[in-house]
Amino acid sequence: MNLHYLPLVANHLWQSTLFAGVAWLLTLALRNNRARVRHWVWLAASCKFLVPLSALIALGGHIQWRSVPEAAQSNIAIAIDEVSQPFTAPVLPSRQDRPSPSHLYDVLCTVWALGFLGISGAWWIRWRRIRDAVYAGLPLPLKTPVPAICSPVLVEPAIFGVVRPVLLLPEGIFDRLTPAQLDSIVAHELCHVRHRDNFMAAMHMFVETVFWFHPLVWWVGKHIVAERERACDEEVLRLGSDPRIYAEGILNVCKLYVESPLPCVAGATGPDLKRRIEAIMANRVGHGLTRAKKLLLAIAGIAALAVPVVIGASQAPAQMAPDFVALQEGAGPPPRSTAEVMPVVSLTRNGTIYLNEKPINIHELGRVIHERFATAKGVYVRADKETTWDALRQVLAILGQSGFQVNMVTQAEDKGSEAQKVNCRPRKYPKAAGTGSARSGDAGISRHKGP
Repeated sequence: MNLHYLPLVANHLWQSTLFAGVAWLLTLALRNNRARVRHWVWLAASCKFLVPLSALIALGGHIQWRSVPEAAQSNIAIAIDEVSQPFTAPVLPSRQDRPSPSHLYDVLCTVWALGFLGISGAWWIRWRRIRDAVYAGLPLPLKTPVPAICSPVLVEPAIFGVVRPVLLLPEGIFDRLTPAQLDSIVAHELCHVRHRDNFMAAMHMFVETVFWFHPLVWWVGKHIVAERERACDEEVLRLGSDPRIYAEGILNVCKLYVESPLPCVAGATGPDLKRRIEAIMANRVGHGLTRAKKLLLAIAGIAALAVPVVIGASQAPAQMAPDFVALQEGAGPPPRSTAEVMPVVSLTRNGTIYLNEKPINIHELGRVIHERFATAKGVYVRADKETTWDALRQVLAILGQSGFQVNMVTQAEDKGSEAQKVNCRPRKYPKAAGTGSARSGDAGISRHKGP
């Protein structure tokens, strides 16, 4: 393994951080609306950690469709690349000067694995305790949509389970709460069942376990739980519960029982209790979304999914690029099987880079060539006549440090016959003395036209 994967991870974390920041701004705009809407916005921020932006761009790359001019496509692609991928892979030194593999990658993987296992183990132990409490309980004859269990463990009323949820009630709660208070608490728990809150919380717990080192993940999780509980409070009030009785029931539960140890076992207390009680006593229920805010959410959701796909589609060529032939000095044209053993880097006019006719990110170019073509003696670079010099210099700067012989080929001016294509002679770049790397300056680049 090597450190080339670290920029990919860093770019993904950066993109997810930006997405969470946008989600926070949306929740501020929706602060007077229903908490369930804000809950879904935070869930979307959590899901972004599981969906890399590069995956959506790659998906769009398979769509041969163009909707804007190629120059505009190139500008958009460059802007997206600069904002969403600020971290680039390190340039590989030449084979002769390459140092011994660093152990940094192994150390980072080991630290991550220890954190992953530690947090997973902590979740598992807490879940086992709640499960044992459910198994030790007795069924209750309550008319609820889910089975009710009376448990000897002094844990607050909660919903346990994702696929087959059950209502967990501690022993003695019927004597310690009034019937009206108990009804409001049970109504709160049934709201969790209707909205599949345990499943949503379990999904974010997985995100927290994988990205445990990112503090923003835990910040998002705190907001998910807080908005979830507020959403249930609002629904209980809308169902007609008395605010004072409901608030007293929550306070009694907090005084008498222990809070649920897992976010995926939704209880009645939760964080920011003072603010919740104040909202309940004021009978504060969020307003429905106006047309403008519905449009805002729709645009934000569509943009989050569609923009990366459109960018990928705009970078995909409408058809395969014209054939290019790379020749070594004094040798004949490479056979068709060369694409299987020799790396061929192609540049199109809109800035898309292909490695053996497959699109590739420029930051991964050096790593992929070294992994897939370790025995190759050279790299063929081909570009159409409208490729920008900046794109060409950037590619040659990466390939020039790879230790391979770089051969530059351009398309023949006259595409009339195969013989004229074969006469496209490449310009070889000699290796710089003492470095073993290919020279890629402007002075050494020439475009040789066919006769």
